[in-house]
Amino acid sequence: QLKEHIGEIANTMIGDRYIFAGTDTETQSKPFDGTNFVNQNTDEIKWEVGQGNLMKVNVNGVDIFPDIFTTIDQIVTDLQGGVNPNQRLDQLDQQMDNLLKERAVVGANMSRMEMMISRLDKTEVTTTKLLSDTEDVDVAQVITELTAQENVHRAALSAGSRIIQPTLVDFLR
Repeated sequence: QLKEHIGEIANTMIGDRYIFAGTDTETQSKPFDGTNFVNQNTDEIKWEVGQGNLMKVNVNGVDIFPDIFTTIDQIVTDLQGGVNPNQRLDQLDQQMDNLLKERAVVGANMSRMEMMISRLDKTEVTTTKLLSDTEDVDVAQVITELTAQENVHRAALSAGSRIIQPTLVDFLR
């Protein structure tokens, strides 16, 4: 029963993809075939979480399940043969340590992903503020500056017309 339950975990799917199958997430065959963990794909799935920053987002079933199934099979064989399976406790402890190590990696990756999301959210807010500061204008200030520039332009034209004295031809027109 325990082996069957662990096999169900090994065949866990999100949507229509196996999560412990390396990059073979869309394969038709299950990673655990009812007897053994058969998927040997150890390729990593990486997502780009920043410019040139890739992060592994999957856990390979090969790193977790084959040894667990082997140990369970050995315990079953020991029990069926009348042998005390206590000698397998060290192997179970090793499997538990391995599982905890993998969980720690997943936890660290989740923490890193949350930090990246937080950083991206802050970047979005900062960029939006900069865009707003650039595009939003104070209408009163812009009109005041435009009026001042128009007055300067009129004064320059007036000064220019006084400097250039009308000629006799200008009077005849």
